Amino acid sequence: NILIADTNSVQYFAKTLPVQLPIGVVRTGLNLANNKNLIGKKVKLYGTLGAYYSVPGLKTVTYYLLDDGTSGGTKPIKAIFSESFASSSQGQFTIQNVNMPTQLSYVWIPTPSYGMTASGYKSPTDYQAESWLISPSIDLSHVDSAKLIFDHALNYVSTIANKTTYVSVYVSSDYQNGLPSTGNWTPVTIPTYPAGTNWTFISSGALDLDAFAGKSNVRIAFKYVSISGDACTWEVKNVIVY
Repeated sequence: NILIADTNSVQYFAKTLPVQLPIGVVRTGLNLANNKNLIGKKVKLYGTLGAYYSVPGLKTVTYYLLDDGTSGGTKPIKAIFSESFASSSQGQFTIQNVNMPTQLSYVWIPTPSYGMTASGYKSPTDYQAESWLISPSIDLSHVDSAKLIFDHALNYVSTIANKTTYVSVYVSSDYQNGLPSTGNWTPVTIPTYPAGTNWTFISSGALDLDAFAGKSNVRIAFKYVSISGDACTWEVKNVIVY
C-alpha cells in the first residue's frame, strides 16, 4: 500500500489517503520499495472508495497514470449499455432465427457460465443455420463517439479461414422487431477473433460505432451462421457499449 495526499509536503497521516495496491501490475508499478523515485510524484488512481485501515481509503485499484504518461492496469469503462449474460440470462436481447432446421430446437441459448452460446450442431450432425442475437434499443443520441467491446470464445471451426463468415456483428439504427430483414444492417469489423479451436475467451477489441453516434435507436446484432458439415460454437459475454 501507499499513502497519497493533496500535496507532496503533507506530513500528517490524518491528511492522507491510504491506497491498497493489489498484486499485479499496479503493485509492481507503484510500490515504493522498488520505485523510490516515485515518492512525492503525482499519480491518478482508479479504484473503490471505502474503509481501509479504519479510515477512508482507496481499495481494489485497477489502473494508475503517472504524470510522465506511465500507466498500468485496466482503465474502467463508462458504459452506455452493458449485458454480461451471466447465470443463464439472455438479458433484453432477442433471438431471431432466419434459418433453423427442424432437427434443432435452438441455435442461441443462455448458459450458466459461458454467456450466450450459438451452435448449429446436434450430435452427430452439423446443420445449416442462421440466427441473430439482437440487443434492445441503445440511445447514442447524446454522444459523438461510441465503441463496442465483448468477450468471446470460438471452437470447432473446421474451416478457419471462413470464421469471419460464421460469426459476425451488425448494427442498425432503424430496426424495430421481427426478422432482421425488416431493418437495414451495417457490418462492423471485429478486431480480434478467437483461434476457433478452443474454449479460451478473448476480448473482441473495440468495434467502431462512430457512424451511429447521434442516433437514438441503435441495435447490436451477433450473427451466427453454420453450414452443413461445419457448425462451430460461438460463446459471447460481457457486452459493453461505451
